[in-house]
Amino acid sequence: MDKETLLSCRDVSLGYEGHTVWEHLTFSVHSGEYLCIVGENGSGKSTLLKSLLGLLPPLKGVIRRSDTAGAVGYLPQQTQAQRDFPATVSEVVLSGFLSARGRRFFYSAAEKSQALMHMGKLGILELKDRCYRELSGGQQQRVAIARALAAAKAKGRNTVHVKVWLPLPAACPAQSNITLDSFTAQPTYIAPETAPQRTAYWEADLAENCRFGAQYSYRSTAHYAAPLEMQADPVQPDFDTAEQLPHIAFTPYMKALVAQLTEGITDPVQKAKRIYDFVTLNVHYHFQPMYFVHENITDNCARSRRGDCGVMAATFITLCRIAGIPAKWQSGMVARPETAGCHDWAMFYIAPKGWMYADCSAGASMARAGNEKMRLHYFGNLDTDRMVANSDICAPFDPPMCSFRADPCDNQVGEMEVDGVGLYGQQVETTQEIVKHQEV
Repeated sequence: MDKETLLSCRDVSLGYEGHTVWEHLTFSVHSGEYLCIVGENGSGKSTLLKSLLGLLPPLKGVIRRSDTAGAVGYLPQQTQAQRDFPATVSEVVLSGFLSARGRRFFYSAAEKSQALMHMGKLGILELKDRCYRELSGGQQQRVAIARALAAAKAKGRNTVHVKVWLPLPAACPAQSNITLDSFTAQPTYIAPETAPQRTAYWEADLAENCRFGAQYSYRSTAHYAAPLEMQADPVQPDFDTAEQLPHIAFTPYMKALVAQLTEGITDPVQKAKRIYDFVTLNVHYHFQPMYFVHENITDNCARSRRGDCGVMAATFITLCRIAGIPAKWQSGMVARPETAGCHDWAMFYIAPKGWMYADCSAGASMARAGNEKMRLHYFGNLDTDRMVANSDICAPFDPPMCSFRADPCDNQVGEMEVDGVGLYGQQVETTQEIVKHQEV
């Protein structure tokens, strides 16, 4: 059965005041499809979106939108004026009724009453006249849920459909005796220990805010390796040496960089060491935006010499694979007695030893501190204070998440969606806590 055409452009030219930025544009978007628009700054992406929304007439051609397509949601680029936009909590929650308002200019008394009820359920009624942007992250999250409930009510439902994925310890050589001790509620499904990104999964219809949580225990064991003292086999395996798009990409720049770093070197251990040295001695730890806004985190890191733990790990993996050295992703938490926090690192394989670790951001931190001994320690080794939940980058969940993930590469604090829309940033409140830490 043919899918309905929701949006189409036929020989469209777009621009401002006679200045053309798009010409002869022809495409269609059908029911169930996603369209991603990628381009440099100033290439006309916003111009195209404004024209598709009917905010800007085309210079030439025809843009058609199906009468059955329904309302269109649009989130523009944020400006300073928008950061100061005085939308109150009540106005944000009421906007959930927009799709049902039709041609009415004002919200009905019933809609206003429903909005107050939803705010009361979520404990934000006293915030109804506050500016949304003045709220804390947790308060904004409750406002988002209240708005989702209003949108559900507009469609004749009293609840929103929520799906949650939280990371769990996965089976690996450094992790054993895994037990799932308790949950806030029994999960709908628990992925097997061998899942590439292991999670507990909940699915529920909710009328108010809810907390999802898991408590687990495991034994972490550090196996010491001394890669610089080993003799590598003359023939090495070729598994885990392929591209893994979009981020493990063999771009011309990355291939040229590997050729430069490994010139004259045949020993795979020394090749991996040269790559580790490049990352830990040249890449500066730098806060990164959400990974979903990056086109390619590894090529950008190699060029800008900036990255966080995940970017450094992925860059090491990419350079190793180009050099023919098997390498893969691992991530989860650093779990020390005093703290728990997110962390990513890499693994590389040299026969006959097998898999070894490369914690590039920890190595870079040791380099900044002038501790060369510890910098070299993280070439081959980790400390024991880790919780491994993920053994692959950009791997799907089990069951899969069909909406956009806040972190499409990794899963360290969990993912959540409401009525098919993924939540991110301050829309979700997460905590990690060490209950007990014991040496055995």
